[in-house]
Amino acid sequence: MVENYQNDFYFQTYVNSSLQGSGFTIVALSGVGIFSAVAMGLYMKLRRTHKELEHLILTEHSTPEEQGGPTILHPHVEQHLIEMIRKATPAETSGASSSIPVLKREER
Repeated sequence: MVENYQNDFYFQTYVNSSLQGSGFTIVALSGVGIFSAVAMGLYMKLRRTHKELEHLILTEHSTPEEQGGPTILHPHVEQHLIEMIRKATPAETSGASSSIPVLKREER
């Protein structure tokens, strides 16, 4: 067909006149199709983000025992460690501020 189109002047005229009227229709439909695909993709991303936000809100309002907490320690163990650090810190004397020891995590 391509070779026939290139060599036949009358066939070129026929094809060009046929596509001239429907060319706008093809461009318009392809534009609508591309726009619809982009809109659908954005809508799907919006729904996924909305569900993630709902999940975060639900876990934020739940109790620490339900969440598992940000640390690997149980809440009473963590509180006990904090109390031990406070007892080990020297009391402030003569108004000078004392430094609080800093706990550092060690990678295993």
